[in-house]
Amino acid sequence: MTLRSFSLEHEIALIVGGASSEIGLATSLSLEEAGAQVVLAEPSASDLQKAVQRIGGRSSYEIFNAPDSNAAPDLLECAARRFGPPSIVVYIPEIFLEEENRTPPVEEFIRVFNEHVSTAFALARSAAPTMIQQKRGAILFVASMASVLPLSRSIAYSSVKTAMRGLVRTLATELSPSGVRVNGIESGFIDSPLARKAFENDAQRLQYVMNRTPMQSMGEPEDVGCAAVYLCSPAAKYITGISLPVDGGACIGF
Repeated sequence: MTLRSFSLEHEIALIVGGASSEIGLATSLSLEEAGAQVVLAEPSASDLQKAVQRIGGRSSYEIFNAPDSNAAPDLLECAARRFGPPSIVVYIPEIFLEEENRTPPVEEFIRVFNEHVSTAFALARSAAPTMIQQKRGAILFVASMASVLPLSRSIAYSSVKTAMRGLVRTLATELSPSGVRVNGIESGFIDSPLARKAFENDAQRLQYVMNRTPMQSMGEPEDVGCAAVYLCSPAAKYITGISLPVDGGACIGF
């Protein structure tokens, strides 16, 4: 085992959701620094352009509206035509903050489900045929520790993250015999504008979370990015179907 096992040189990584959030951007930067040619996909052209300028290298982008799962085949086809078939597909859904003391309407629950689970499945389904043909590939979904520890005030979010964990396991069972690995990352409390907003003016809640987190701190977006590099690299060639916690021990501390 050498550091070359962590290299993503010659890999084409399609990252959906890798531009607008700090976790997404850190993951995109990490994969590019590991040698991958990064192709970002999101609805906002301005976010994509800013991200590509920051990432540099051979990074590029495609416009993609995640809730429209029917657009996934076109995205994979367009990326393959321009850059070559992606050997890595990463999906980083948007994180939702639900309103306090409120059960969401059914329509909103379905929207969040489609944004996370249906789109994740559509991307994997669209990427799988070429990966199977090539007998290699890595699919990665960035989820949340909410799949293990349902969070208060987040019925839809916790439910869909639990579903994503099941999707990882089932897809891995179906695709891994053909050389396609499917894994997930379950991020904990990561220092970001969204997390800071969640704890804004609520020092008691923040202290409660820190007391339940063995490492006594929030993580950094780069922690998720480094985990993504590992799971997508040859160093993890015998790992499939897992959802790796990147949470400072929160799942064992609660």
